[in-house]
Amino acid sequence: ISVPRVSEGLINHTYCCKLCSYEFLFDYTRVRDKIEAFDPPVYFEHSVNFIQNLRRPRLIKTHLPWFLLPEQIQSGEKRPKIIHIARNPRDVCLSYFHHCKLFEGYTSHLDHFTQLFLTGNVSYAPYWTNVLSYWEKKSELNFLFLKFEELKSDLAGAIRRVATFLCKQLTDNEVSRLAAHLSFENMKTNKGTNYASLIDLHRRHNLVCEEGTFIRTGETGSYKLRYPQELSTQFDEWVKSGDVDHKMGY
Repeated sequence: ISVPRVSEGLINHTYCCKLCSYEFLFDYTRVRDKIEAFDPPVYFEHSVNFIQNLRRPRLIKTHLPWFLLPEQIQSGEKRPKIIHIARNPRDVCLSYFHHCKLFEGYTSHLDHFTQLFLTGNVSYAPYWTNVLSYWEKKSELNFLFLKFEELKSDLAGAIRRVATFLCKQLTDNEVSRLAAHLSFENMKTNKGTNYASLIDLHRRHNLVCEEGTFIRTGETGSYKLRYPQELSTQFDEWVKSGDVDHKMGY
């Protein structure tokens, strides 16, 4: 679980919305036939049935805040293992900006997008409402709260933490192989994670004008190179106003 651009997110609906002028909200079946060479995956059209029919143990990825998870989970009736990944919101905002330009046709500038982010006017926002709803539960036995920065500084250590959380034993060799598989270089070229085919589809239909890739830099602190002092100051004040800087170190 994470907000967008900490792990992957908002993609599939973008194509239909841009090409069909949001008609699919009212008659999705008819509009689907208009789309050339578009065969959506099962989880796009029948997400609930898809999840229900997954072989167990199931892995379900979401960007939803805690209060939108199934009621059985919120009440404690069901206690699945939940892994949440957080990231410095400054880096999240910058990455989300490029994501929206690449997939959602966003054409304005970073300053404007940052204002949307800070005021909670992007999907899955407000940021702190979403993230802190999981942070507050990090001590519960079925929760594991990780930070993107921890994965970058010690990926092998993070792999071991996840393995322990899932009650799995890994040899040193298995940890090394997993770390290599999860490296930025591999993720960037892996067709299962780089969404290259979807980006090509968007460009063939002139849905986006942004040049770039889904997996960009994989670095921490990239915002320092892009944000002018005024934006950095706004972010600092926003973090302090939420009374969260002492909690998460951001």
